[in-house]
Amino acid sequence: MLLTSGVRANAAEVGLFEGGVRSTLLIISIVALAACATPQWSVGFPDLPIEKPAAGAREIGVAETEDSRSSIVVGWKGLAELRAGPGLPDYLESKLRNELVERGLAPVEALDPTKTSVSQPYKVIVLTLQSAEFEWAGIVNGDAVSEIGIGVRIYAPGGKLIYSASFSGKSDNTAHLIPTSVAAGDLIAPAADEAVKAAFADPRFEKAIR
Repeated sequence: MLLTSGVRANAAEVGLFEGGVRSTLLIISIVALAACATPQWSVGFPDLPIEKPAAGAREIGVAETEDSRSSIVVGWKGLAELRAGPGLPDYLESKLRNELVERGLAPVEALDPTKTSVSQPYKVIVLTLQSAEFEWAGIVNGDAVSEIGIGVRIYAPGGKLIYSASFSGKSDNTAHLIPTSVAAGDLIAPAADEAVKAAFADPRFEKAIR
């Protein structure tokens, strides 16, 4: 009788031990997964004040900038994943609008002609963000290389496509501090500027917006 009781007591102790081991292993696994999670930085971009068109300037439509990238990840800073979300297409659109104002045009909100049956009384520009890359080489000081790819389509009043082309812009800067998420945006923005400027440098583009 005493022997049977002892066996039962030992079995219970073994069960408690195994349960404790399982719980400990589960906790260790959760902690390990948390430690291995990839840190993410959401890249912030500078605010571009929208320039005011001159009185009587001819209107030209600007559709909401599209984002055709397969991923919003633009690069890495150490182990941190850099993500450029809606802020980058918004920045590109602001840059496009300001460039149009500087050329004597009045950008107005418009719809992508391929996505509406509504006829619009002005030409419409549709800008598409196709790619964005950021590379940081260094620990404290290093080269920050950014590249932006865009597509541009222009439609005549009524919706006929009259222009389509792709452009890229690149920026290569030496950064003297470890970039934060906002600083990374400041380093990527010049590449976006160059991509938009490349479109305006195309004589066919300039002719299409007139």
